[in-house]
Amino acid sequence: MTHGDYGYIGLEDDAGNEYTMGEIVADLLDAGATDEIFMVKGDHMADSLARIQKARADKVQGGIERWDSDVFDGYYDIDRDRAVEVWAVLNGHKVEVVEEEVWDEYPEQVQASREAAWEEENY
Repeated sequence: MTHGDYGYIGLEDDAGNEYTMGEIVADLLDAGATDEIFMVKGDHMADSLARIQKARADKVQGGIERWDSDVFDGYYDIDRDRAVEVWAVLNGHKVEVVEEEVWDEYPEQVQASREAAWEEENY
């Protein structure tokens, strides 16, 4: 699991399969594992669950699998890290948080910097 800017969570298993937060949440909703993933309890959880189920059924923004990661905690009160942990247990995975290099530049600039450094070393 990798955390990035603007609520991004990257999810990949050891075989290189990538998962969206929406796929994870959809699997958990289908499995009925809702008590463990909401940040709110009682009536508030029931309201949040009803809202996400309605949005999912209505295929809001092309379907739950396509939603931005930050939507789940921001609009539906789902603890994303907890959801990943619960999903991992249900699917026989172990969660490992991986830190990525943080660049202040755009990817094209990073590549140009690497090429320039390589040229300096090799010419």
